[in-house]
Amino acid sequence: MDPECFPICLDLLCHSGYTLSLEKACVIQTSLAVLQNENHFTKIFYWGTIFGIEGDYYIAFGFRKDLLKGRVFYYSTNALNWVLLPKPEESHLNLSLICTNRFQGDPSFVVEVLDDQPAEKGAEADTAEHAGEDKDTLAGGDAFSLPKDGKKTSLKEEDRLAAVVKMITREAALVPRGAFFRHPNGAVVPNQAFRGLTIEEAPILTNYFHFRMPLTKWEENVAKRPDYNYSTDFLDSIEDDLPIKGAWSFQLVDGKRSVILRSLTWLGMTFYHNIFTSVHGFAYFGIGKKNLDVPFMLN
Repeated sequence: MDPECFPICLDLLCHSGYTLSLEKACVIQTSLAVLQNENHFTKIFYWGTIFGIEGDYYIAFGFRKDLLKGRVFYYSTNALNWVLLPKPEESHLNLSLICTNRFQGDPSFVVEVLDDQPAEKGAEADTAEHAGEDKDTLAGGDAFSLPKDGKKTSLKEEDRLAAVVKMITREAALVPRGAFFRHPNGAVVPNQAFRGLTIEEAPILTNYFHFRMPLTKWEENVAKRPDYNYSTDFLDSIEDDLPIKGAWSFQLVDGKRSVILRSLTWLGMTFYHNIFTSVHGFAYFGIGKKNLDVPFMLN
């Protein structure tokens, strides 16, 4: 969400039941301007808010040259003083998914996560062989078996916050087609010639892309779109997101002048776009918990 367009953006977010108070919006807008000047960012954006029990986390990010590879994330507990968000490790991503506790609002808080993921039978068989145990007890059956006792791992809330922000951005942050432009040197910047989607293009999911580096090979993206543009269509569309035709909720509002897309996987993530204008963005307002029951809710 662009802080310079807070009045318009917050009005669009109201369609999803989320907004910021006037006082909080003014504080965030002012503090982000200071953060941008101190770090010499080309542009800075407000990412959203993760609600905690004792306090909330306000998230923002900025970039200097590359909007995808050069993003730097910050968080704040008072929307005034911003702290650099650390880069999450792979173990933090896995632990954050299975953590059942809500955020407390204290970055130094440490939670014990019970990791009861299945252990491979092949690894158990090797252990049993060296220990002289009977191999027949490990033969056959499923490829995995649950361990007797789960392993408890400590997870700092600051690391968990970084992991959740990365997962939500990777899976649920969106941009409309044509909003980004890729230079011949590979740098991705906002497209100054973008004038918005048309009323005919707005309901088509292939016109919305993930706000991350593409995971699909460019040959596959070329085959899916006859009017492929190498400078603007290099990102992955949300058409194939799982569950198919059930990952996103689409709505036309304000007399079919605005588009609202809501993620059903990360409840609280909302994408908005004013048709025929360059106004677009996304914001997350939620508890940072992934909804793994989407396939069952759709049936």
